[in-house]
Amino acid sequence: MDRPRDLRIRVDDDTELRLQSVEEAQEYLDLIDGDRERLRTFMHWVDEVNNIEDEEAFLVDRVSEYDLGRGVPMAVWYKGRLIGAAGTVTMSRVMDTVEVGYFVDGAHEGRGLMTPAVSALVDHLVQVEGMTRVSARIITENVRRRALIERLGFTLEGVHRQEYQLYGTYQDLAVYSLLRSEWEARG
Repeated sequence: MDRPRDLRIRVDDDTELRLQSVEEAQEYLDLIDGDRERLRTFMHWVDEVNNIEDEEAFLVDRVSEYDLGRGVPMAVWYKGRLIGAAGTVTMSRVMDTVEVGYFVDGAHEGRGLMTPAVSALVDHLVQVEGMTRVSARIITENVRRRALIERLGFTLEGVHRQEYQLYGTYQDLAVYSLLRSEWEARG
């Protein structure tokens, strides 16, 4: 599958989604290091990225998934600065289904930047990648993340009890989905 390496999705005048790149590993590491304690509240992967080699290995895997058509890993850039990521967690071309995930650094949280960024990602996944079902699994206590996905019109399908282990404690996950037909019918 031949996929463009310069994929960019314009969100608005100040915000853009760009395909993640290994060349930006230091910027990602700085972003994580600058907000590590807050990020680890809901995401275990933060402790798996401790140096530039860890981040480079992660990005190599993500770019490889993209090259194979098994993912769309996007960086969120605001006014020329990396502030987070929005991309696929899993993606099935056989089933035309995808799960999305996203995060933003604390300095930009609550400023209304991620809702349009995730919306642009979902639009790309449905319109360009041909996905029929987009889902998100979110720790039930992560109120901000749940509110974002609900603003986009996702439906809460249910709660998977104790499905996610975070630092030795099992967490419940709220499972949301959005169908292509629902996305296309939105007003």
